[in-house]
Amino acid sequence: MVDAIRAAMKGQEPTLIRQAVRQGQMQADFLILLVNRINAVILNDSQTRGLKIALLYERLRNIAICDESEAMSEWATYLRAVAVDLLALQKASELIEDKYFDREPILLMDVLDNLRQQISMMGKMINVYDAIAVESGKPELVTNGEAFREAVNVRASETAGCIVALAKSKMLDDFGEAEAADEVIRPYLLASLSDLPFEARTT
Repeated sequence: MVDAIRAAMKGQEPTLIRQAVRQGQMQADFLILLVNRINAVILNDSQTRGLKIALLYERLRNIAICDESEAMSEWATYLRAVAVDLLALQKASELIEDKYFDREPILLMDVLDNLRQQISMMGKMINVYDAIAVESGKPELVTNGEAFREAVNVRASETAGCIVALAKSKMLDDFGEAEAADEVIRPYLLASLSDLPFEARTT
């Protein structure tokens, strides 16, 4: 890459060439970090997501035995929350691929397979619940509606933004721009602090 930049800028001011080389190196570093970060985020939380899905199945089994409508409502709320987080990860990876990689896939095969398997399991539960809601004459309780899809899109945008910021911050730090690195990540740190209970923020 460095040789290609120098060849393309042959005859120009050395200072400009050095700047272009540095920019090229920073961009390459950022893209590598971005790929690593999105794969790590999905992989590291895989076990937790799997446990949440298993818990959903177990709760559904218990509800079927007890036939409690209130418990079913609570289960559906939890189902939506887990589904939004899961589907937002897939959407976030697609947003990053579209913006930074010309829609080329960036997820490792094992990571992608695991994510697809979890999404498939979640999709089956959503479809069953939605079918029951419709058959019971309560289509307003269907999970996979406009509000749900909007929630996924909002969470995906937030997730993608945070992942990009983390990769960009690390890249800037790698190149000795510590202050710029802090500025990139600061909004996300502040947002995470504002989500904490008051006691946690003051201890």
